[in-house]
Amino acid sequence: MAYLAFDFETAPATACAPTAFAPVEADALASFSAREWQVIHLARRDRIASPASRLTRLARLVFGLRVANPLADSRLEALRAAAARLWRDTHGLDHARIARLRAQGFSLGQLALLSAWIDARR
Repeated sequence: MAYLAFDFETAPATACAPTAFAPVEADALASFSAREWQVIHLARRDRIASPASRLTRLARLVFGLRVANPLADSRLEALRAAAARLWRDTHGLDHARIARLRAQGFSLGQLALLSAWIDARR
């Protein structure tokens, strides 16, 4: 979503309505914290996690396969799972994953930044 910003410098003093507008992106300053960037970088080597079924857990037990534990912070885990999906899949994020990220407090600008950043490095 774009907002309009009134430019007081170039507008005439007698104007009743704003005459000089400049579009400003709502999430133009969207970024991630240093810890979130670390999670995004580490997700490049991670698998896309899915809930483990009984058969999967049995196979891990029998064959000694190790699985990475999810992150303790649910916000960072949602970001890790989305970043791992974007590193592996070129189709982007599905609506359910976007809804999970939005529920964790990530903005659409951050999601666009994440997708563009990973696409540029793939």
